[in-house]
Amino acid sequence: MVRVSLASQLRLAALGMACAGAASLAFAPSASAFRPNEASLQLEILPGTEQFQFMYRSADLANDADVQSYTAQLHGELGSAWKVTSWNQYSGTARSVQGPGIVLASEGLASASEDRVESLARGFIAEHAALFATDGSNLVLQKIGHGAERWGVIFQQQLDGVTVQGTQVILAMHDNGRLFAFGSDLYPDVYVPFADQVDLVAARQIARDAVPYDPTLEYEIGPDARVIVPVMHGRGDIDYHMTHRTDVPVREPLGVYRTWVDAVTGEIVYRENQVEFAYEGTTSGDVEVFSPCDGDSPDTPHPHMTVNIDGVGSVDTDDDGNFSIAGNAGTRNFNAAFDGPDFNVNCNGCGGDAVFNGTIDPDTPEAIYYDVATFRPDERDAFHFSNRIKLYVQGIDPDFTQNKYTVNVNVSGCCNANWNGTVVNFYREGCGCANMARVSDVVVHEFGHGIQNWCLGGGQGPQGLGEGNADITSTFNNDNSIVGIGVTDCVSGARYCDNALVYPDDLNGQVHHDGQIICGFNWDVRRNLIWTLGGTEAKAHTAELWHFARKLFMTSANNQPDQAERYIWVDDDNGNLDDGTPNYDQICAARDKHGYGECAPIIVGVEGDEPVGASLGLRLFSANPNPLGASTSIRYSLASDSRVELAIYDAGGRIVRTLVDEARSAGQHVADWDGKDADGNAVSSGTYFYRLQVGDWQQTRSLTVVK
Repeated sequence: MVRVSLASQLRLAALGMACAGAASLAFAPSASAFRPNEASLQLEILPGTEQFQFMYRSADLANDADVQSYTAQLHGELGSAWKVTSWNQYSGTARSVQGPGIVLASEGLASASEDRVESLARGFIAEHAALFATDGSNLVLQKIGHGAERWGVIFQQQLDGVTVQGTQVILAMHDNGRLFAFGSDLYPDVYVPFADQVDLVAARQIARDAVPYDPTLEYEIGPDARVIVPVMHGRGDIDYHMTHRTDVPVREPLGVYRTWVDAVTGEIVYRENQVEFAYEGTTSGDVEVFSPCDGDSPDTPHPHMTVNIDGVGSVDTDDDGNFSIAGNAGTRNFNAAFDGPDFNVNCNGCGGDAVFNGTIDPDTPEAIYYDVATFRPDERDAFHFSNRIKLYVQGIDPDFTQNKYTVNVNVSGCCNANWNGTVVNFYREGCGCANMARVSDVVVHEFGHGIQNWCLGGGQGPQGLGEGNADITSTFNNDNSIVGIGVTDCVSGARYCDNALVYPDDLNGQVHHDGQIICGFNWDVRRNLIWTLGGTEAKAHTAELWHFARKLFMTSANNQPDQAERYIWVDDDNGNLDDGTPNYDQICAARDKHGYGECAPIIVGVEGDEPVGASLGLRLFSANPNPLGASTSIRYSLASDSRVELAIYDAGGRIVRTLVDEARSAGQHVADWDGKDADGNAVSSGTYFYRLQVGDWQQTRSLTVVK
């Protein structure tokens, strides 16, 4: 049919939306939970959870002799303000170091080329080889990126041209030319003691014989490669295996099983399914926003759809669904399907894909409308939400790109969806589950795996990192901490990002469950920022932290605590982490809640860098200590004699206690809080906020109370 104006009343921003192997989302028929594919788990050969847990808690770092020795070297070369925040106890290298910054380029780096930035990074590594456990000669560039006024440079270790699995050297630079963080997660004494006895052809056959290999499965597989795999047993106790890596497609249990075969013994060292199972949902013309539970929303635009006009040409609609192409050939036939430069929706078993046919005249706007009566909801919804989330990410980062996706809807089966590079499959209704393409969370989650793959430069990361970030994608889509409403009913979800899960205590080895921890962290960052920045700015900034933390400073070798720390790196505004960041307290409170380690104390403005009484202008400093145990001190500075109100609030915005409400002289002041309310009762554990009000000016920071 042809009806309704192209003018869209529904814009992406109004809907509140805000990086590889294959990944997918599977739902259990149960309304309250979904289970991983147990058969797939039985085929996997993975290192234990402990292989990915490194030292990052401040007490452990402070008491470790190797860290102390490294810190002495660090202070001798760069100064006493630099600190280790993450340590690989197996290889004895500093995974993450941060500090006040060092000027590497006095002219700044805002307009620098990638070659220039890489050269600066290599020069710094060579100059400080003892801090990196390498002079850089065994490093190859893995990724380099720029965004949010920052540069991220990541190298990978090689031995005689062969990559060492899971290694990286990372450097973080600000556009002002300062290097403010770096790390070296590599293995100084890599060696492979024996020559190859198994060639690639034999290794490939070993990998295929070990699982029910199916060459007809149309899943994208990665290239074969030689890779050195470290297998860690304890501190300094590491075996190195020269392996052949190859991907093996399997139909049942579904997956692409990436397999590392020892090139000496022929043993399978490591095998993991690149198709991860998880859950989510979508919508699109008349579009169900956000699932069948919500009904159709009319006049919803179909961005990036190709319109073909006979004898004139083809044109793609813009972000708002509008199109225009020059020509004056009279009345012409045209057609348009759920197909465009980014996505092509195919309907399985539907007798063909949906196509809109009509006629169009020059200088007469034609309204193409995919209505409820004529077109399937799964096709409409899948096309709309796939395009919508891509546009959202490009709004955060215009450099974000992707290859064209084939989106299959109405796939035989139920309670499932899966992503593999450039193909996404959504299963039809059944087994107590909705049609997966009709739930926007499912659609957006699957595309979230593609975003994760792109950001990390390939891969999903360990311990559910890919699933967690795909869930985060859904929270930006639906503005809701519950992921998956509409899959089995209109109340329950599959996973919950408003949670109190703690890393690593609550890891259970199931990627869908474990991913909720990083999703909970992101949700709490967002919630804390809403309190201080307001809703619109907080959501936009949280999305920027989430995206650029991965794009600039992470690969698939990084884990959940790394991502939480990288939020601080992205939040930094001056290339100096020693003085905190604009939203340091809010991010740190979320880190502490979910077990990702305490933030480093702020030195500038806390330990007397300026004499007490000196004016620093209007400024509210971080509470010290934070988290609060018995008490904490809150320091602030006034530019002139002023009336001051300093008060403590709970997470709901209710006032807990007023600490200062009187006139104070210009200069610096300190107010102490003993963790009690106005009635003298000790407050419970949790996140609190303290606000300084001086005239029309105010500033809010957060602190955590731990009992």
